Amino acid sequence: MNPPVSMKVLPLSVATTLFALGAVMLVACGGTSGGASSPTVTEPQIAEEWRAKCGNCHRRVEPGTRTRATLEDAWKRHKTRTHLSDEQWAELTDFLASTPATAGPSGSSSPQPK
Repeated sequence: MNPPVSMKVLPLSVATTLFALGAVMLVACGGTSGGASSPTVTEPQIAEEWRAKCGNCHRRVEPGTRTRATLEDAWKRHKTRTHLSDEQWAELTDFLASTPATAGPSGSSSPQPK
């Protein structure tokens, strides 16, 4: 009696071909593209500093989740420990006050607590 079709072993060449085809499809569909680390929108230079350091002391504030006034008020509390110049903080404020679509790929549309 012949074993059912599901129990037959595929020849090595067929299995290799299927594996190669799957790998090509994965790469073609962007499965190894790097996801959020490859921005689709050009981000300001301060975004790199934000991504590397903001959130070390607290939950990172995502672009579009705080008002400009709130961000400007936060400068009073953060000035001594961030080591950013007034110009860098202004650039960071512009970046964080922007909407997630204009801020870049790491922006989030859901507000986060302070």
